[in-house]
Amino acid sequence: IKLTIVHYAFLGYLIVVVVVVVVVVVVVVVVVVVVVVVVVVVVVVVVVVVVVVVVVVV
Repeated sequence: IKLTIVHYAFLGYLIVVVVVVVVVVVVVVVVVVVVVVVVVVVVVVVVVVVVVVVVVVV
């Protein structure tokens, strides 16, 4: 019976660890995606501004 309890406890611990790891991975992926989107938007805005300035000046 004790062995079964230990096994269940270990299994529960393992499940918690897996869930935590999955949550951390998802959060990291979301942060990376947000950063990439922000960088792309900034680059696009900068390019548009540069093109507009060049067109206006020239």
